[in-house]
Amino acid sequence: VGQVNERVEVTAAAPILRTEEVSVGNVVTSQDLQALPVNQRNYTRVILLRAGTSSVSRSQNQGVAQSGTGLFSVNGGRPQDNNFTLDGFDSNMQMMNSPGISPPMDALQEFKVATNTASEFGRSMGANVSMVIKSGTRDVHGTVYEYLRNSAFDANEFFANKAGLGVTPFKLNQYGAAVGGPIVLP
Repeated sequence: VGQVNERVEVTAAAPILRTEEVSVGNVVTSQDLQALPVNQRNYTRVILLRAGTSSVSRSQNQGVAQSGTGLFSVNGGRPQDNNFTLDGFDSNMQMMNSPGISPPMDALQEFKVATNTASEFGRSMGANVSMVIKSGTRDVHGTVYEYLRNSAFDANEFFANKAGLGVTPFKLNQYGAAVGGPIVLP
C-alpha cells in the first residue's frame, strides 16, 4: 500500500477596482426569471426587487396602459428619468418615458438595471434598463405556459381569520407562448 499525497492550493486575485466607471448595476438572467414567481409575468416587477427601487403612485402612473409595464423610481429619481434599451436600441415611449417595447419574460436572455451611468447612455439621469433578447437557433423551439393564481391555494389573512371570515376569492389564469427559430429569406 502506497502513500496518498494530497495538495490543495487556493489562489484568488483581488477584483480590479474600476476607476474609470462609477456605474452600479444588477443583471437578471433568464434562469432568474424562470425561477422567480413574478406577478403578471412582467419583467418590470423584478426590477422592484432591486435595492433603492420603488413603485410609483397612481397619480404618476400614466403611460402604463400603452406600454403594459409599471413605472418605478430608482434611488429617489423620477420614473420619467429612466432609460430603456432593447438589444442596444432606444426603447422609450414618449409618454411618461415608459418602456416602448415590453418583451415577454420568456423572450429575455437577461436585463441589467444600472445607475450612475456614464454619458454613453445619454439623455437620462435615472436608471438605465438594458434588455437583451434570446438569440435564435437553427431549430424551431418554444414554450407554452399557464400561470395560475387561485384562492384555493392561498392561506387566509390573519385578521380575516380572526374575524371568522373566509379567504377572499381570487382567480387568475395567464396563458402564453413564446416561439423562436431561424429566419428564412427567399
